[in-house]
Amino acid sequence: FGLYGVKRHPEIIKDATPSELVGMLDAESEKIIDLAMEELERRFAQQSPDFELIQGLLGHARPSVWGLACRWLEDNFQAWVGDIQKVLSLHLDVHGPALLEIHRITKLGVSELAGIQRTELAQTLLDLLRSGEKATDSHQGIAILARENLVSELDALLTIDQLLELLETGSTSAKTVAAEVLGRRSDGFEVLGFEGVLGLAESEIIAVRKAAQNLLRQASGILSNDPSLLFAVVDSQWNDNHDVAFEILRDQVAFEKLGLDGIIGLCDSSQADVQVFGRELLKKHFELLDSQEVLFRLIEHPDTTMQAYALELIEMHLGGGFVRLARIESFCRAILFDTWPDRALKQSLLEFLSSRA
Repeated sequence: FGLYGVKRHPEIIKDATPSELVGMLDAESEKIIDLAMEELERRFAQQSPDFELIQGLLGHARPSVWGLACRWLEDNFQAWVGDIQKVLSLHLDVHGPALLEIHRITKLGVSELAGIQRTELAQTLLDLLRSGEKATDSHQGIAILARENLVSELDALLTIDQLLELLETGSTSAKTVAAEVLGRRSDGFEVLGFEGVLGLAESEIIAVRKAAQNLLRQASGILSNDPSLLFAVVDSQWNDNHDVAFEILRDQVAFEKLGLDGIIGLCDSSQADVQVFGRELLKKHFELLDSQEVLFRLIEHPDTTMQAYALELIEMHLGGGFVRLARIESFCRAILFDTWPDRALKQSLLEFLSSRA
């Protein structure tokens, strides 16, 4: 009834206050919401929007509503991106999907700020992060703003000791920012040492782990000469650390540095993805290895998947004669007398032994 009346008398909607229009956005009827949005668009599309109104719309649950506010911000970012308090209020008060769009729009605006403005904004964000309450960690928005837009400015403002202090005592948001800055420093690996980088790599915070991974990539020249350090990384509980270690081992480390012990060490891992990578390297360098030594080392692994792989290699490469066959006796017993049997594996082994007999 109300919608019918307003449509018959369009001057009513034109005289409505902004708060009345915002109230209509909570209606159950899509038609009422569309009517309010059309009027808001008519009033504010051609002029600098009311910042308080925009903030109110950004907190709305409907994507079409907060999307309208984001469009106003993007169309007029020159009017607010240089105002630090407005930038902060957007990143402190807005949450959920709208915040991601705010980050995108802010990035466009910050890229056009003068150097002194960027430094001032970076210092303000840094001060907030240092004073953040760890219990609520309410600074996720400004942390993303800092990491995505102001790393160079923060790098100039922070010493290595200050970065380490933030990593040790700061809130989760502060740690992500400190890690991002540290991860881009060319001397980060040298300053932290491998143990320090490994400590970062074991963090539950993904941004901190990524910083450690960047430092590992930067130190790939050092690690290529001493790949044993990377075995600590492949023992990590986090698979994203494994991927970085695999990348360096595959692309940067020569076989002479890795050797049979290194490859077998990967195959002996208790983690499936590390075993797969070890088998990949083994296949790649098999012609350079002593095939019999490889077999006798692999058969000691208790994992069923590795046993199947070892049996495959045995079938192809085990030398003739009783002496070599006798060396795999314990391997055969482990498979044949396993109390949790793998029928296909047992059958393959029986066929192999029958052929050798």
